[in-house]
Parts: sequence; structure tokens; C-alpha cells
Amino acid sequence: MALPVVVDKKGPLEYRAWRPGEPLADGVWNIPVPEKREIVTPAIVLAPLVGFDEGCYRLGYGGGYFDRTLAALSPLIVRTSCASVRRTGPALVVASVEGR
Repeated sequence: MALPVVVDKKGPLEYRAWRPGEPLADGVWNIPVPEKREIVTPAIVLAPLVGFDEGCYRLGYGGGYFDRTLAALSPLIVRTSCASVRRTGPALVVASVEGR
């Protein structure tokens, strides 16, 4: 398992290996991150979302971290988003960096 870590507020996320019980430290915005910096490339990414449209474009929380990260990861990995309830709406205005 790996957890995302903000290392540059304008760059992609870094993924660090982590197992339950291993120590965490406060990261950006006091979000807990793995204390040990063992960088890995994930095979699957779960990205949080606020909503999505019928074209499967996601509306995140406004930072663009997952959009930049998914664009930077190579080769193409499995991506999925998760939300607490199904929230769909009309077509979103999509910037060139937005992901599906």
C-alpha cells in the first residue's frame, strides 16, 4: 500500500510505501504521511472526488494534485475515483489538465 504525499504544492504527488502500524508524520496541512520516505509508483490510484459528469470527468477538491499526478505517471495506470454518494451533474467545463 502507498499513501500520497504533497512535496511540491504545484507538482504531482509522491507515493510512499506504508503498512498499518508504521509511523506517520504531519505533512502539508497536517495530513498524516508515512515517516519513512520509500518512494513507489502505484499500480492503482484512488482519487477523491466531489462529483463527476456523464463523460466521467471528475470534479475534485480544487488543488489539482491528482490531475497533475495522473498526467505524470507512466505507464498508464488503473485510476478510479471514490465519493461517499453518487453525485453527477451536467457537463463540466474541462481544462486541458483535467483527468477522467
